[in-house]
Amino acid sequence: ISGNDWETFQDIQGWHSMTYPNDNTDAFTIKIHLEKYDDDTKVPKQIYFAICLEANNQELWDDNFGRNYVLDVVER
Repeated sequence: ISGNDWETFQDIQGWHSMTYPNDNTDAFTIKIHLEKYDDDTKVPKQIYFAICLEANNQELWDDNFGRNYVLDVVER
C-alpha cells in the first residue's frame, strides 16, 4: 500500500479466507492500520494498492489494469 502515490510503500501480508467453488474465485483478507490525520483539512486522503499472489514460485499481479486500486480515507 502507498499513501503518497508510490513515493514510498509498505508490503502487507494477506491470508486466504474463502473459496467460492461455483465461480472459481478465492477471497483473501488483509488488515491495514492507518495513522490519524495530521492536519485539520477535510480533504480525503487516498491509499493506493495492488495485489500480488505468490504461488508455485511465481508472482501473479493484479493492479486494476494499470490503474491500481484506490481507497478514499476520510476521518469520522
